Amino acid sequence: MLSLYPFRRSWTKQATETPAVPVTPGDGYSLLFGPQKAHDCQADSSYSTVVIVGNCIAEGIATGLSSAKAAKSKFRFVAIPLHLRSLAERESLALIAEASHVFVQQLGVIDWALINSTMAAEGKMFPFPSLVLRSLWPFDSDNGYRDDVAQALPEGRIRHFDGALAKLRQIEPDKKKRISRYRDLDFEFSKRVDITAETQREFLHQIDASSDTCIGRFIEQNYRDRRLFYNSTHPSEIVFQELCAYCWRKLKLPGGLPTFTGIDSWKDWSVPVHPAIARRLGVVWAHEATRYRYCTLGDITWQDWVEAYVETYG
Repeated sequence: MLSLYPFRRSWTKQATETPAVPVTPGDGYSLLFGPQKAHDCQADSSYSTVVIVGNCIAEGIATGLSSAKAAKSKFRFVAIPLHLRSLAERESLALIAEASHVFVQQLGVIDWALINSTMAAEGKMFPFPSLVLRSLWPFDSDNGYRDDVAQALPEGRIRHFDGALAKLRQIEPDKKKRISRYRDLDFEFSKRVDITAETQREFLHQIDASSDTCIGRFIEQNYRDRRLFYNSTHPSEIVFQELCAYCWRKLKLPGGLPTFTGIDSWKDWSVPVHPAIARRLGVVWAHEATRYRYCTLGDITWQDWVEAYVETYG
């Protein structure tokens, strides 16, 4: 069972508890795109600073909030992306010290005590969840399934690795039969599909127990009908809208919620969903004819994806 630690709905500097370490999802941002600059949406010191700490999801939130007129008229939004720089760096600590609000992703690498001790006395801290949807891609490397052959080629055509195809490479030398067996989930460890789906449900339920975003329920209710993730660890614009809306409410910004823009950067790295897994989970938008955009392969179907994977890595 996955576990997340309980949070208060908002923290001030008086909170001194250090939460236990939760499960940390991978992000893969720097692997795919290389080093990126930290996101600083405005530099005018007359604005209150809002800091978003986390992985590439934090960068997406900062970008989305900065696109809204009512938000950027009052705040400058700065992401501290921990896959690019350390929380303990002088620049990071200076940003936290001046911030009126700090939104912190629930990652195992977060030093909550450091953030809490660095914030101004009047500063407010809010957690936001790490989001994954591993049930649609149960055999990928972020679920612990390695493909040593593929991962030895960091600049390969395919940069999201499939552990099921790696295992089938060892037990089924005939490539056509291997693809057929994968299509039919004809291998013993395919039972992981149901196990991963149950673990995912538990994870989504606990997201809502650990913060008041209610986004776990949103994902559970909508992922079968809408493409909420492009791969197991990167949400689509739909989910980012919900995350930005959560921050909007915590910042008590006026007026109705706007449409946040500039937050759909992972669309070009869409990993196809196995049609048989989609049917098993009741996902209506993913089937044999569904097309996905994958940067190094173009517009592809699931069959195209598998054939390219086998062609590239054997």
